[in-house]
Amino acid sequence: MLKTNRVLLVEDNDEIRAVFKEGLEHRGLEVVPTATVNQALSLIAGEKFDVLLSDLHLPDAGDGFTVVSAMRHTQPKCSNARHERLPRASRGHVCNSPAG
Repeated sequence: MLKTNRVLLVEDNDEIRAVFKEGLEHRGLEVVPTATVNQALSLIAGEKFDVLLSDLHLPDAGDGFTVVSAMRHTQPKCSNARHERLPRASRGHVCNSPAG
């Protein structure tokens, strides 16, 4: 039986979170969506994930870097991807994967 990769998706914008979730699930991934740093930190502490996809600019205490740091310390084998919203005129996203 093949293992389904679990993705923690951290994005405060409901529409963007829904688009990412749908696309990832369409590719056979199990997605656990959340909108805040505190929710993400709680999930990281209590559940295992294979991939983290996090917005870097979150409105609450901390930011996407806080989430990435927590994941790296708690689950070092988890792959991390970050995205930032570009200026409104571009209406796109940038996805960066860490080196090494």
